[in-house]
Amino acid sequence: MKCEREEDEDCYNALLKAKIITRSGVWYEAGTRYTRISLLKRDDDFEVLMERVADLVNAEKYGEAPGSSSM
Repeated sequence: MKCEREEDEDCYNALLKAKIITRSGVWYEAGTRYTRISLLKRDDDFEVLMERVADLVNAEKYGEAPGSSSM
């Protein structure tokens, strides 16, 4: 995954703030703007990931802190 916002120079830490655990692109020679998300998990884990991604997108859209929505 690539973080394209200017302020998100470190994609790993940007997602970690939203409680999304990834692996930094630095480990895969891709740079800090990239991160790797594991999708080989249980269905429940995937649903939690989708909820957190939705929270992150909504926070961006509405100017809230990630995880502060009422979902």
